[in-house]
Amino acid sequence: MCKVLPLAYELKIPAHKKIHPVVSVQFLSQYPKDLFRRKEPKPRPVEYKGDAPDEDPHYKINYIIQHKDKKGTRLYHVCWRSYSAYKDH
Repeated sequence: MCKVLPLAYELKIPAHKKIHPVVSVQFLSQYPKDLFRRKEPKPRPVEYKGDAPDEDPHYKINYIIQHKDKKGTRLYHVCWRSYSAYKDH
């Protein structure tokens, strides 16, 4: 797409479509990120007991590296306190 006049753009349309490639800006609109205009869900709280006395110290979280949402569930990639860094990445 390139601007050919102050209020007109030339679109890249395949030749077999037989449509004039120059279009007025009144017929153009920005493509939405989400066609259904869904709202991004709020992140769910992380369930973590902390440093409870009955907790196994082998499985303590040092820090959260990243997270992603998959099928309505938030998954975390964490750095474990008692493991070396090469196992976390």
